[in-house]
Amino acid sequence: MARARELLRRGGEAVTPAPETILLIDDSVTFREELKSALEQASFRVLVAGSGEDGLRLAADLRPTAVIVDGVLPGIDGATVIRRIRLDAALRGLPCLLLTGSEDRGDEVRALDAGADAFVRKEDNIALIFARLNAC
Repeated sequence: MARARELLRRGGEAVTPAPETILLIDDSVTFREELKSALEQASFRVLVAGSGEDGLRLAADLRPTAVIVDGVLPGIDGATVIRRIRLDAALRGLPCLLLTGSEDRGDEVRALDAGADAFVRKEDNIALIFARLNAC
C-alpha cells in the first residue's frame, strides 16, 4: 500500500503536456509546407507524408492526435486512407480532416461517407482548417 501511495504522489506532480501531433498527408509540397508552418506556429507537432501509403505507416507507428489528408494523392486517395484508418482498431477514433482542391459538391458527401470527421477545400482560409480541426 505504501508503494502505491508513493506512486500516486509522484503522478500528481505537474507535467508539461506534450504538443498535439498532427499527421499531414499531401503530395503538394508547397501547400504541405505552408500548412505545416501554420500548424507549428499554433504549437502543434507536425508529421508529413507525401502519399497515402506513407501516411498510413506513420499513423500506425507514431499514433498522431489527428490526421489532415488531401483527397487526391498518388497511390491510394485520401478517402481510402480514412477508410483504412477507420478499419484499424487502434486508430479508429483518430479525428480525420479531408482536404480537396476540387469544386465538386459531391466530394464532401464522399468524404463524409468515407468516415472523415470534417471536409475543407484547400482554397479556404487556413483559419477555417484550424476551426474544423479543433471541432474534431
